Amino acid sequence: MSLTVEITGLERIAAMTDPALFVQALDLAIERSAEAIRDDTKRLPPVSAKTTGYETHGIPVDTGRMRQSIQKRKLALLAAGVFADTNYSGFVQEGTGPGCRGGTSSGGSLRSSAGVRRSSRS
Repeated sequence: MSLTVEITGLERIAAMTDPALFVQALDLAIERSAEAIRDDTKRLPPVSAKTTGYETHGIPVDTGRMRQSIQKRKLALLAAGVFADTNYSGFVQEGTGPGCRGGTSSGGSLRSSAGVRRSSRS
């Protein structure tokens, strides 16, 4: 999953302030947004096939290992990501698994990223 924020007229806003300070403040806002996404994801109610079924809104939890591995990473200037770095988180994200119909045979990380794309449209 990827979240892109498009700010129209960003150049006009940046022209009203010191561009370096503006980019620094925007970069900090993106990092804090990624932290909020990470924290909100960790606070989702746990669901499992045994107790609630996976149709219930929440985060799949059996051992808690994947939930604890969710972290925020700085990807680049104006870009941050939220990752669950376990060998099976890719299966959870896609709703597949090695033994599932349509599943894949390799794992991967659950990944979500946030960034800003500049647009000069008015």
